[in-house]
Amino acid sequence: MMKLIAYIIPVICFLLAVSCREKNVGDKNFEKVIIYYNSNTVPWGLMKVIDVSVGDFLQDSLNLRKLVLADKDSLRHISEIINSSEFSRLKVNDYVDTSIAVLLHFKDRIDTLATDAFPRSPIQYNDMTFTDSMLIYYFIDIIREHDPLWDNDAEDYYYNETYNSLPRSIFD
Repeated sequence: MMKLIAYIIPVICFLLAVSCREKNVGDKNFEKVIIYYNSNTVPWGLMKVIDVSVGDFLQDSLNLRKLVLADKDSLRHISEIINSSEFSRLKVNDYVDTSIAVLLHFKDRIDTLATDAFPRSPIQYNDMTFTDSMLIYYFIDIIREHDPLWDNDAEDYYYNETYNSLPRSIFD
């Protein structure tokens, strides 16, 4: 029963986020932010074979780790970045490959952010996209603070002032 509940909750959250997508983007009243990521593997490298939508990513919630942000400084920082961004609509049946999913909890809805964890890639916000490397770095830094695997592996993939597909160690 617990496995079923852990599977259903992220799916319901995603469906709620999609149904509320016409609401104001970047509303400043986050109650909390939940970051979901796979703690068993980092997103950089050439091992990833297929792209994963945010809905499919969240369906695997039993294998995901979550971090909850509720402090006002973090919520304000995320909100300011989103509010200052320029958005583009996603094409029908298009999505951003997801390695980090972020649920933005408001009083009356849940919005969804998705990123592949490469700072120059677009971020999906419900059915829109925007680009902001600072926000991606921010989420990666938070994950690295709480996850030794991500912290260790990120050091090998971070060089030339960005995260890369090939580890630095292959050039040594």
